[in-house]
Amino acid sequence: MPETSIPIDKQCRKCGKAFPNTAEHFYRRSSTNRSRTDPFRITCKQCHGEESVNSRKDCCIACATPLRGTQRAKYCSLRCKVLHGIGGIGAKYARLTVIDYAEPLDGNSRVACRCECGNESKVGIYPLRIGKIRSCGCLQKEVVSSRAGDKHPLWAGGRFANTAGYILVHRPSHPNAQAGGYIFEHVLVMSEFLGRPLREEENVHHRNGRKADNALNNLELWSKHQPYGQRVEEVYEWAKAYVKQYDADVKKLAARYTPESVLQMTLLDPEE
Repeated sequence: MPETSIPIDKQCRKCGKAFPNTAEHFYRRSSTNRSRTDPFRITCKQCHGEESVNSRKDCCIACATPLRGTQRAKYCSLRCKVLHGIGGIGAKYARLTVIDYAEPLDGNSRVACRCECGNESKVGIYPLRIGKIRSCGCLQKEVVSSRAGDKHPLWAGGRFANTAGYILVHRPSHPNAQAGGYIFEHVLVMSEFLGRPLREEENVHHRNGRKADNALNNLELWSKHQPYGQRVEEVYEWAKAYVKQYDADVKKLAARYTPESVLQMTLLDPEE
């Protein structure tokens, strides 16, 4: 390479000053391109140092804490990185306001938030940013309460058929009601007829197989209770207790299909 191809003096592209094109004033390029005749950079050492500081940001961009040595990170800690990425302390997401950093859970970054209702909770930054979490849980409760019972847009008078064909009725105060306050109509009919809630081992069977036909004459009370032993004495004791338990119920149920005289029938006396 002829020496005349390398400029003796070179003007810095940033400050505009001219310096001898030597290693004293210019840094060498990290890798020399064969097509380039000049092995030195286009900015002087002073300007290049300022660019390095600015590109490295030797202070944390979140809290302005000086970074150590030649650390090229933008943040001094994970706390600053998480808070800065979420908008910092005071950032508001729906009903939640970011108040502090929280320790990660299962590798997921979290922040502590205060809800408008006053409750504080720790939530993941991803569901918070995409709007999956909008409150401490109070918003969901308000929505559910606002659509409960006759306020629900799909309210049909508290009576509907499920996908299996059974009819459910809204009776939240009934002992046999499910978590949503609904009870199967055939269970309700049998319970009201017997004057008591059904036991855990009992169920109601439809005689004609039609699940929506809950007329009293179409319902039968079944029990899944089994003897707890194999010895004759144990089976006998179980049978006496079973007859005593259902004595009154059987008389009520039998009265639906037979004349009044059936009420006078006698069953096995458990005391005999």
